[in-house]
Amino acid sequence: MVSVQRYDPARQSVWDDFVARGRSGTFLFLRGYMDYHADRFEDHSLFFLNGDTLVGLMPGNREGAAYVSHGGLTYGGIVSGPRMTASLMRELFRALEAYLAAAGMRTLLYKAVPHLYRTAPSEEDLYALFLSGARLVKREVSSAIYLPGARIGGNRGRGAQKAEREGVVFRESDEVDVFLGMVDRRLQEKYGRHAVHSPEEMRLLMGRFPGRIRLFGAYLGDEMVAGAIVYQCSTTAHLQYLSTTARGRELRAADLIVARLVTSVFRDMRWFDFGISTEQGGRVLNESLIKQKEEFGASAVCYDTYELEPAA
Repeated sequence: MVSVQRYDPARQSVWDDFVARGRSGTFLFLRGYMDYHADRFEDHSLFFLNGDTLVGLMPGNREGAAYVSHGGLTYGGIVSGPRMTASLMRELFRALEAYLAAAGMRTLLYKAVPHLYRTAPSEEDLYALFLSGARLVKREVSSAIYLPGARIGGNRGRGAQKAEREGVVFRESDEVDVFLGMVDRRLQEKYGRHAVHSPEEMRLLMGRFPGRIRLFGAYLGDEMVAGAIVYQCSTTAHLQYLSTTARGRELRAADLIVARLVTSVFRDMRWFDFGISTEQGGRVLNESLIKQKEEFGASAVCYDTYELEPAA
């Protein structure tokens, strides 16, 4: 019989060990990442046990009468162990629905882990959601490149070549403040908003996850004219931020960065994920943004969110 237990910080090592072994766990689910913004979310993460055996966990937070998995993450959902089956996941969801109903949570918002971030087929949760009557309420479109043998050609390949001819040099960097200042200025210009992470937060996360969160820059002399922060998960390199200065746009420096990331730095991984190009829950497509990604050879991947009203 499946039971549900609320996460306790005293069991952080149990949580982190299971995430590391889970089929849909990424370092974003480790407590060192989730808890950096614990002051913004009422954490209500869960363990799932089959008898005495831990079979799954779910990062989540409470927002009034809603349970969100997870409000501070791009995706959430149940991380299952290697012995998860479709029948066991169905039982797990029954236990989850009963738990949420008893806790007075009338809605579950479930941000499913995209298949790019699953280390093995593990979509038992999507089937269980279907059987429980969940509704698809948000579908955001990302763009990804299959990395083995990937090449950057066409307009973007020519852009990378132009940057090199102009003397732009690509290298890994530690100038987080310089780069996030560039990001913030560009976001203010285009959208009137700020970057999600402050330089202080990003330095904290990079210190906690060395080799997993990396900054790359394109330099003209000593000046960074473009940069990218990449999250390196087990199967996928995710482009968290990409930005340029006005001079960098003239030099096509961003094309050089992406070309090097795809064909050199991460060539031995499976996927390169650019991130979403949609707004308003996926109902508005930013056509110019997704076109830029498609010019690198990327194609669509869906980030889905489901809504379920738990049955008591």
